[in-house]
Amino acid sequence: MPVYDYECIKCGNIDERIYSMVNKPKTDICAKCGSEAKSILSPSADRREWDPYWDENMGDKPVLVESRAHREQLKKERGLTDQFHRKPGMPGQWV
Repeated sequence: MPVYDYECIKCGNIDERIYSMVNKPKTDICAKCGSEAKSILSPSADRREWDPYWDENMGDKPVLVESRAHREQLKKERGLTDQFHRKPGMPGQWV
């Protein structure tokens, strides 16, 4: 089920709530002060900070990727390209 954010009209507290898309109310009760809280838009996942991760498709050993620019630099250094279908016998190809 989706997670929605609600902001209290009185104290400004923001709470996350889980509702089905069908039963999502436009207003809720603030967990902090008990006043009315309105549904607000949350930032999309694309706008959040980049989370570093270990990429196992960059060669023999996993590589720590710290940003999109860093990923592009690593791909260029290794001569890798974006490929969606990995062919057998083609190690080190970007999947």
